[in-house]
Amino acid sequence: KSGYRYPPLWICPSTTVMNLYISNPTTRNKTDAYCIHSDVDGSGAVLIKNCVIINHQHACIGFGTRQYAPLFIEDCVLTSSSTSGTCLYGHNDHAGNSTVKNEELHISRCVMRTVNTPALDIFDANHFYPNGGNGSLDWLIYMNDNIITNGNSIPASALTTGSYKAAT
Repeated sequence: KSGYRYPPLWICPSTTVMNLYISNPTTRNKTDAYCIHSDVDGSGAVLIKNCVIINHQHACIGFGTRQYAPLFIEDCVLTSSSTSGTCLYGHNDHAGNSTVKNEELHISRCVMRTVNTPALDIFDANHFYPNGGNGSLDWLIYMNDNIITNGNSIPASALTTGSYKAAT
């Protein structure tokens, strides 16, 4: 099967993924798949720690927020070599399925590399679903001590100490 709904790893809330190397090559008959997808109902934090995640098709991690399931990504290397892929591609809860008002994303001590797209892309899912518009688009995003690159070089402006600073 193909598409973003068929990643190598699909995780639920209250899950920890540690010490994995996940690669999604272009050589198989799958297109636009994430390496990890976390977008199901439930509550509890999701932690992705000390992983190397490489995607040649799409985003490294695709995520959607449900109830209370903050996403923590720590000490990881995320690389998307796709010209249309980001490192992190996510959306808010949609169609009023949740009372969550502040979705949370925590990224710490990671290296994120893309070809020509931003490392983080969050969109409003309410535009894609019938009866949308009831979900929240408020986000709490915490980024600490990350290196973010676009292309092969690491510009000095991408190096951080304690807070996020976008690469130029």
